[in-house]
Amino acid sequence: MVTRGPDTTTDRSAMTQLESRHALDFALLGAPKCGTTSVADALDSTPGVSIIQPKDAHVWLRAATPVNPVSPYEQRIILPRYEFAASTYEAELASLPTGNLAGEAGVFYMHDPLCTIANGLREGGRVIVMLRRPDDRAYSAYSHLKRDGWEDLDFEDALAAEESRVSEGRDPLWQYRALSMYADALERLYDQFGRQRVWVGLYEELANSPDELARSLGSFLDVQMTNSSIPVSNRGGSPRSSTMQRFMNRPSGFKEILKAPIPRRTRAKIRRVAVRANLRPYDAMRPETRKRLLADFSADIARTAKLIGRDLTHWRDAP
Repeated sequence: MVTRGPDTTTDRSAMTQLESRHALDFALLGAPKCGTTSVADALDSTPGVSIIQPKDAHVWLRAATPVNPVSPYEQRIILPRYEFAASTYEAELASLPTGNLAGEAGVFYMHDPLCTIANGLREGGRVIVMLRRPDDRAYSAYSHLKRDGWEDLDFEDALAAEESRVSEGRDPLWQYRALSMYADALERLYDQFGRQRVWVGLYEELANSPDELARSLGSFLDVQMTNSSIPVSNRGGSPRSSTMQRFMNRPSGFKEILKAPIPRRTRAKIRRVAVRANLRPYDAMRPETRKRLLADFSADIARTAKLIGRDLTHWRDAP
């Protein structure tokens, strides 16, 4: 569940007064490192489909639970992204080609107990959900923050610190364990939208049978996907050059000058290519840590499998 500590932010009327309620045709949900970036890229390149930019700004969620800038990450990354998105949301929607399906992608909406994404969806709007084996998702999310210099603990200590970080008001990105449990969130989505309006894809399908995933998703949205398959984007890993990684992930005036003439969608794609080129595989999770996580996740995996009607027994076994 997406939870926060006490809110210490000041009111920002420009961030909380969103007028374009119920304008979205679909929402792309999941959790960090479940493949939502890959699916968003594929949909955004499909004729007749547009994804509101920037991805993961969570304008409806942040309007209800404002950003609490308790760490440099919230101050430098999350808050500016949201403020920009909230201020341009109406214009972004108005700029979409007439007749296009409009969608918003946000990795925290699924675990939002208030289901605030419903404020953005039109009547009959559809929900896309991407899920991943929970122990792998937790470690990949940790490695992502470690890679970018925002995580200073080892994985085991970070898991132990999760509850205290929630109490501090840290961004949900640090909820490695909580965001890897899906059953409660899925039940909430099914209750809110109905099963016919919710489509669930798995990360392993994205990696192993992307053509089938693309066909199924296209059928759900009634669109013809541009590509016959969906390539995996935003892969995890450890940086080959820490200096290059810091340059790509920290704000700077020089970068703002370089970015100014380049369209926002193009900038995002260039950045992902550059980040991927600077990565090597990250170190494997400790076997004893994986064993503990699998025990923690076992009951939720069983509930999730029953909810989505899939065999997920392989999620409960060590790879």
